[in-house]
Amino acid sequence: MAFTELSHPIAAFELSLEVRRELSPQQVQIMKGLVNGFTAKKIAALLKISESSISTQMDRIKYKLNVRTSWQAVAVFVKLKLEI
Repeated sequence: MAFTELSHPIAAFELSLEVRRELSPQQVQIMKGLVNGFTAKKIAALLKISESSISTQMDRIKYKLNVRTSWQAVAVFVKLKLEI
């Protein structure tokens, strides 16, 4: 799913193939929203899923990226210049 509102011009990076294999398309969309400053509530509304689904997906993202917080996951995306 590509959401115009989640596609921010400052986020034009190449997605790491390794991370692309690790994260689902929905998880990438959630990360796009976080990196662009959206709240979980806003991301849930845009993706038409519940806030608890966002929370569950964030737990999975943090596990896959080997980080403890959502902000660390965002930092990994920015540091690795991932497509967001």
